[in-house]
Amino acid sequence: MKQFRHMRLSDNQVSDAEAGKMLEEALHGTLAIQTKEGYPITIPINFVYKDNKILFHGAKAGQKYELIQEEPMGSFCVIAEDDIRPEFITSLYASTIAFGTIKEVKDDDARMDCLMSILEKYVPTVMEKGKQYIKDSWDSVACFELDIEYMTGKIGTE
Repeated sequence: MKQFRHMRLSDNQVSDAEAGKMLEEALHGTLAIQTKEGYPITIPINFVYKDNKILFHGAKAGQKYELIQEEPMGSFCVIAEDDIRPEFITSLYASTIAFGTIKEVKDDDARMDCLMSILEKYVPTVMEKGKQYIKDSWDSVACFELDIEYMTGKIGTE
């Protein structure tokens, strides 16, 4: 079983439910994966948090696709709030980091569910146009899910 490091300032840690709420409400996040050379790379993505998974899409070619195929371990971060407080030399923030294994979703029904979930989150007012976009790009679009193994949420305090 993998071991995850616990938060140093545990008073700032929020419950898994609060961390999950940040994932549900955030519009964007950053996916971290490792290159062949051992460097971490972070990629901003649109996503959906559903069933303890981060769902996202991308091209069936390119660096993100290739790296996920080679090394499926990753982490994902959202910053839900960031309020700079110069008078206290601090920032009041809320963030969640999730760790897990990424896999390509290959089942057609699950792929469609992933893509429809993304449409519903980001462009609910143009669903018909979105469905046509999915149909037109079906062969070139990959869907992925990061199955969350460990998640931690944190809030900053004054």
